[in-house]
Amino acid sequence: MSSPNAKRNSNSNNAPGPLRVEDLLRSGTERLRRAGVDGPRFNAEKILARLLGCDRSQFMVRAHHEVPSETVAHFERDLRRRELREPLQHIIGETEFWSLPIRCDARALVPRPDTEVLVRAALDLVKNVPSPRIADIGTGSACIAVAVAHERPDARIMAVDIDRDALALAELNVTRHNLRRQVELIQGDLAGPLTERGLLGAFDLVVSNPPYIETAELDRLEPEVREHDPRMALDGGRDGLDFIRRLLNEIFPLLRDEGFLAMEIGAGQAGLVRELIRSHPAWGEMRVIRDHAGIERVIVARKENDRCNPSKSRVRSPSMEKSD
Repeated sequence: MSSPNAKRNSNSNNAPGPLRVEDLLRSGTERLRRAGVDGPRFNAEKILARLLGCDRSQFMVRAHHEVPSETVAHFERDLRRRELREPLQHIIGETEFWSLPIRCDARALVPRPDTEVLVRAALDLVKNVPSPRIADIGTGSACIAVAVAHERPDARIMAVDIDRDALALAELNVTRHNLRRQVELIQGDLAGPLTERGLLGAFDLVVSNPPYIETAELDRLEPEVREHDPRMALDGGRDGLDFIRRLLNEIFPLLRDEGFLAMEIGAGQAGLVRELIRSHPAWGEMRVIRDHAGIERVIVARKENDRCNPSKSRVRSPSMEKSD
């Protein structure tokens, strides 16, 4: 017959011990791999790093550290959200865009690296313009406005979105980066609220990342996008160009002569958008800029009112017609 002490020792040996950092990362990575999540180890590390208040680079030295039971419970909760394909950026509450932290949730599109190409183009277009006035149409999280304003403290930006919830998120990002003096948030549909304010010819540059995905393609998107990004920020209509057509028609009165429109476009849309621009009498020179994958991602067009008068037509600059 075993002693009471032996029985207690047996129970103690069978009880699960405290979980360590490496245990959680190992199990979390495997669960996310089985769920079909891209970069399962990266995702598990990002989730746990936020809960522990550390950087992922510290995991090597903290691998054998025990994790408090409350943190383990929170890790399980967030891991389950990611298994269900909720975006990692929603779970941790932010993403990095233009090396800046941008708050993220379901109220607006998650900022993506491709859109940094649009920011770079915008900054290049106004690099020689003192105190540029810029309109950001369909601002969403305000990531574009925040990035441009951060690089150009002399810029004044009016950021427009039709969605009140998106603007509330944009306000958090503008305030977080102390840019409320530079960035004004306005509710309204595309150019409408700016036109109503009489801001004709007021802007050096209009930037936009409009909805450009074909309606029929929406159900084929990754679950993180299809189920969690706002549909109105994705759906560009039957051919994906509904909002782009509107932009080309509505924006040019807001631009000064020789002002620019720079907008993000979808893969394979550059040819069609070029034709739309060429068919519009107010738009002159244009160029297309490729992203890091070589995809034609941003199109730039210059307002040239003189094109409406054939006797004053300008010769197009070859540099504007070529793709970068």
